Amino acid sequence: MQLLNSVVVPASMVSLGEGEGLADGGRTSSWAAKIEYLVGVVLSIDPSGEADTPRVITERVLQLVSAIFEADSARMITEELSNANGDEPERELLLQQLKMEYQSDRMPGYAVHLQRVDDEVFARHRDYYLKALGFCPADVIRITRKHARWANESLNSALFDMANLHNNADIDPEAAALPLRQAFDAPTLWEPDVVAEHSGVSVEQVRAILDFFATNLHCQPDFRLPGDKNIARTHPVVELDDGRYLVPDPWAMSAVLHNRLAVQQRLGYDPAKYHKHRQDAHERLILNSLQSVYGEHACGSRHYLSPSGEGGEIDTLVVSEWPLVIEGKAISLTEAGRQGKARRVETKLAEILGKALGQTNRALSYILEEEGREFSPKPSSRAEKLLPDAVSGGTAVVVTFERMDPLAFSGTDVLDSVRRPTWIVSLTDMFMVADVLKTPGEFSHYAKTRGGMVGSKTMAASEADLLGAYLADRLRIIDQPSLNEFDRVIIGYSADELNEFYTSRELGLAAEKPGTGVPADVTDALARTTHAPGWTHCVDTVMLAQPTAWKKWKRFRNRHRRGGTFTYGDLSLAVVAHGEPSINCTAASITLHVPARR
Repeated sequence: MQLLNSVVVPASMVSLGEGEGLADGGRTSSWAAKIEYLVGVVLSIDPSGEADTPRVITERVLQLVSAIFEADSARMITEELSNANGDEPERELLLQQLKMEYQSDRMPGYAVHLQRVDDEVFARHRDYYLKALGFCPADVIRITRKHARWANESLNSALFDMANLHNNADIDPEAAALPLRQAFDAPTLWEPDVVAEHSGVSVEQVRAILDFFATNLHCQPDFRLPGDKNIARTHPVVELDDGRYLVPDPWAMSAVLHNRLAVQQRLGYDPAKYHKHRQDAHERLILNSLQSVYGEHACGSRHYLSPSGEGGEIDTLVVSEWPLVIEGKAISLTEAGRQGKARRVETKLAEILGKALGQTNRALSYILEEEGREFSPKPSSRAEKLLPDAVSGGTAVVVTFERMDPLAFSGTDVLDSVRRPTWIVSLTDMFMVADVLKTPGEFSHYAKTRGGMVGSKTMAASEADLLGAYLADRLRIIDQPSLNEFDRVIIGYSADELNEFYTSRELGLAAEKPGTGVPADVTDALARTTHAPGWTHCVDTVMLAQPTAWKKWKRFRNRHRRGGTFTYGDLSLAVVAHGEPSINCTAASITLHVPARR
């Protein structure tokens, strides 16, 4: 047990991280899965023994676990290659990606976004869940976040006190070391009354949460390899004999919460009710997130009637010169789907992507080919014109409740029904994008860029990597010509700034949010001209401008406070003393009028 603590505490405590930054995803992205594996091993052996673990043993265990994972990954790849069906390479690649992700990825999203989701799903039904489960599931991420911050603060305080006492000969070393030892125990050894005190959740409910996720020592004596069934995946908490709980990776509770609730069997608890709560919350959260960017131009549940008489519904419509047609899918990928089981993946592709893409394709056909501009909030309501006469294109967006990156990046390559630019993204990842790209021009350009990746054979480990690469150079790599049909574009780890920002904020530290670098006066002018002809062309030109252009623009603004025209390629930014922002578009140039500073 002490060995387990000696491994997982340094892996999870920011205070003991390598380097000066908090962005360590490239080094630790798979450690949640490795900790889960190590817990599985502990659950298979005699856990007796309380002696301290020498540092050399801890380091050897870290190396051994990494080596086991690397060997198992190599085995999986070799098996996939030997069993591959050469007639369906895209499908085989998707299955392989699912299996690899199932082995190594445990992150459903950043904590702040997970809490937003859980509050919306569960909080308005709190009484039902308290009665059925003994706790409200929204409190799982809440107590985890508060306990993690408290544990980090306790360790920092203990380290500070130790440094002050180091040269004091009158201090008993054992007594001085006790707070530090307790601080090291705090992240993983949970006492319900302590957790309740600093989380604001009752002791009874804290204990009910821990019991829901708990298992017992020596419960899986046959567990050996990462590919073996591991109870620690669904029950990441170990109940101890002294009333405490061993929680090696507290974030694992949130990672598995929704999977557990989707299949939970318990008297008084109905999974069907949970799925209804989840579906309804999913639709509300999509709309709320998009309204934070587009305001009233993000419209929920809009119906239309095509000239042929066929009716259709759009979950959320973003109204602009380049509309976004959003379809939400709260369907679960399921355990078998995440394991890459071919039949289940086929079924889920049809249920999640197939149906969604059919709906978005019909809606975009109505808009782009039939020039439909009118929509109504209900099938029986009077339709009103929402879209401008001039529409230059559109992007389909499919928002899944769960993170399922392999489907997001490779699912469209498998399906034959993808006819439109399509962006597939999880709900928490959409929150992240809306957090960072907070204006209509920025968000729409990213959505258009991501939608344009269909057929580009581009892969990434996560949406955060793609967003990070977009902030760096607008994902220009996907426009490079391929050498042959077998080429793949792989976006490597690019989420340093995003991880730094969200990790710092989680710990209560000051952090600067990453951004596109486009000045606020320009993005504001674009936000106020979304219906203007040429808006998309203007957005594309602005967002693809080199950073040096904005340095020159700022100098220009300082010298021309009341008026003047700044030219960058075929784009002109005209400072106007009076009036609202506007766009003038010709075949040769485009002008964005930006109000002068007042």
